[in-house]
Order: sequence, then C-alpha cells, then structure tokens
Amino acid sequence: MRRSILIPLLSVIISIACSQTDKHSNDTILPSSVKDSIVFIIDDSSDTPPSNSYNINLYYHDTLGYGHPFTIFNRQTAIFLNAPSFFIRADDWQTPFLVYPGEHIHIRYSKTGDIYMYVKGNAQRSAELNFFQKLIRETNNLSYAFKSMPYLSAVSTKDSLAGAEKKINAILLQRMNMLQQESNDLSNRFSQIATNAIRSAALYDNLVLYWNNRSLLGSKELQEKITGQLTNINALRFQPFIFNTKLLGAYSSALLTGSPHYLINDSSSVLKMYRAIQMHMTGPGKDFLLTRLLLDAYNKAIPIAPKTLQEYYTVCENEVYRNLISARLTEADAISADKKNGNNLRAGDGKTIEDLYDVMARHKGRLILIDFWASWCIPCRAEMPYAAVLKEKYREKPVSFLYISIDEDTENWLKAAAHEKLDKNNSYLLLHRDNAPFAKQYGISSIPRYMLFDKEGKVLMADAPRPSDTALINAIDRFLK
Repeated sequence: MRRSILIPLLSVIISIACSQTDKHSNDTILPSSVKDSIVFIIDDSSDTPPSNSYNINLYYHDTLGYGHPFTIFNRQTAIFLNAPSFFIRADDWQTPFLVYPGEHIHIRYSKTGDIYMYVKGNAQRSAELNFFQKLIRETNNLSYAFKSMPYLSAVSTKDSLAGAEKKINAILLQRMNMLQQESNDLSNRFSQIATNAIRSAALYDNLVLYWNNRSLLGSKELQEKITGQLTNINALRFQPFIFNTKLLGAYSSALLTGSPHYLINDSSSVLKMYRAIQMHMTGPGKDFLLTRLLLDAYNKAIPIAPKTLQEYYTVCENEVYRNLISARLTEADAISADKKNGNNLRAGDGKTIEDLYDVMARHKGRLILIDFWASWCIPCRAEMPYAAVLKEKYREKPVSFLYISIDEDTENWLKAAAHEKLDKNNSYLLLHRDNAPFAKQYGISSIPRYMLFDKEGKVLMADAPRPSDTALINAIDRFLK
C-alpha cells in the first residue's frame, strides 16, 4: 500500500468582527480561551486603503520549513501559532517581520504603500518589527522568490565571479553593521535571530551564485565551491526560521546536484541525500534535514527502506522529530483509508460545492494537470500565460487543465480567475485547505504547485515542473504515448 505523510499545518485563521465603535484601543479583544495566537490589527488612518481593500498577503514557514500563505483580510485577523516565526510580505521586497505568539501587532499604512508594524507600548518590539524593512531598503532583498538579484547572475570570467563573491560579503558586512548600530534598541534574542538570518542569507546567495555560474566553473570546481561553504554553515547555530532552514535545504541539495533548489523524486535520490546529510551536516541542523527529508519522501509517496527508517530513529537526537515521524506514518494510513472525506471545492460559479475526486472522475480517460495557485501569488500568476499556451497546444489531445485556488477569500479568487480568463468549468476554490485530506496527503503547503495524473486519476508526478519549464511538455508527451 502506498503511504503518505500528513504535514502539520499550523495556521488556523480567524476573522474578528469589529463594531464601528471599536477603534482598537483595547488589545484584549480575543477571548481568553484563544492562546498561542497572533492578532494583526489594521489601524484607522487617513492612509488606510478604501474599505474592503485591507488584504495584506504574507507567508510564513513553520518549524519544519514548510511554507503557508496567510492573508490579513479584515480589520483584525488572528492566526494560531505556537512558535516565533518570520511573516514575509508577498511582494517584490519580501519584507520579513519577526512575530511572537501572544502578540497583538498593529499595522499602519504609509502613503508609499509600505506597512509599519508595531506593538503598542513596546518600543523595543516595534523597532524589531521594522528592522528588516529598513535593512532591505538599504541593502536589497534577503529573500527573492519574485525577482532576481543582479549580482548573482552568470558572469564570463573567474575575476568577475570573485567580484560577485566580494559583493555578497560586502552586503553581509553592511547588514551586520546596521544591526550593530541598532543594537541598543533591540533585544539580545532578536539580535541573535537577525544575525543568523543575515549570515544564512549570505551563504544561500553564494550557493545561488555558484549554480548560476556552473558552466564557467565546471563540475569539479563547482563542487569545491559548494563544499567550501560547509564550515561556515555548520558554524551557524541552527534556528528553525525560514532563512536558516532554506539554507540547509539548499545546501543538502547542492551537495548532490550542485543546484540549491531542493528536490527529491525517487528512492535513490532520497537515499543519496540521506547519506550526504549524514556525512556533512552536524548537530540540530542534521536532525532537521533528516526529518524534513523523510517527511518530503512520504509526502511524495516515495518508499523508504525500513533499514533507513530504523537508522533515522537511532541517529536523530531530537525526540520531538522522532515522535513526529512515528506518529505521521500512522496518520498517513488513516488518510489513505478515507481520502474522499473533506476534499471540498467551490466551483467556478462561486456557489456549487463539489468533491475533488468527483471532479477528477469527470476527466477519466484524459491526463489531468492540476495547478494549485492563489490570487496573491505572483509566481503562480506569472505561470498562467505559459499554461494557456500549453492548453492550446494540447487542445486536440486528451489532456485536462484544472485550476485549484487556495485563496481565503472567494471574491479575490473569482476576480483573479476572471482576470486570468480561466474556464469556469475547470476553475475551483479549495475549501478548508488546512484540513483537506488531499492537501495533507500530498503536502500542498506551498505554491505554485503542479500535479500530473494519468487517465485513471492516479498520480504520475506529485510535484510536476512549472508550465514555463519545457520538462513539463516532455512529461505530458511521454505519458500521452
């Protein structure tokens, strides 16, 4: 029996209705029974966008490194979260804001479109919340999923590559100097987290630079450059925040392929990565990577040898991780036994509710490509024109294209779907995504995400290439034969 893993999705979002007389002066609006939560409060201000335009699109990574979208969609919006986390704005700047459970965080818009976050009566936390916004405005992005950094591009000479390495180091020093200059206004805890984030980002930039210049370096020198980063990476104290976990995932991938883009696709690649992590990584970072590797493998229904699992239970020193792996294997069986319970979709008419598997059954006899997206996801929407080209290419072939949004707001989904000219008959909104068995079974925890199914509705590729990647055309052509 194929097994899969249930990824813990930590976010449960609450919209808190506010009376017209409530001007957010009382920060105890949440009932006392709601704990381990963060409340975001958009202040009344002359610079606040018009009514019904409050949406602030963010995302965060949980302590296992899985991404989750989050939208502040009302005057007050709360999210259950039991550990500190960076919430990153889903725009070109990708500004990170470090938040802690139990906080009430106020948000004020500026005329330039920026947002200012603060905690009432706490100058230190307010300074911490906005430190990274000042940092990236002076030194550019720490994270850059939505745009590329010019100094990480391919160059033509080794001297130019050395210059790019110096540029990364110069930015690192500039950021550390800014942190030092602000240190009197920041807590020691925040300074430690910020230091780790800044250093992790610089090391990640090096990996991206080397991969982008793989033709110039050649395979041998590329691997030497990558392994040359190991001492600095292991010297970083592991912290379960996005910049450190992303770096570790990128490094384990780069050890095998040279590419920092973390990917496993079969039992062989899982075993090779497991061995590479064992050989090169140390301490809590190693425990994290081994655990994440096993979770990803079960997510993608990739078999893991019992011997490897037994070895994991022996070498992983983190009891929480070990218990998680053990518990999730049992939960995965329960998902497989009741896969149709709760996979509810809202149809393109905005009213009809259907089951995902019933929708797929209507396309029996055809390959099915499912595109998981959201209205606020810039990379998702950047792929839409490529998907339209693919749809036209296979217009006379037995291939169906389904679009499933994970938006929180139905209106935002409908407007975006109309803007992208999606066929209403093949456009859906996934309801209660954090509890949908399908989303848990296949780890729909970050987008864009594409899945390819055969003519009987069985998974061919749980994590298919993007429409802009010619590898997707090759895969569809292969499976059509």
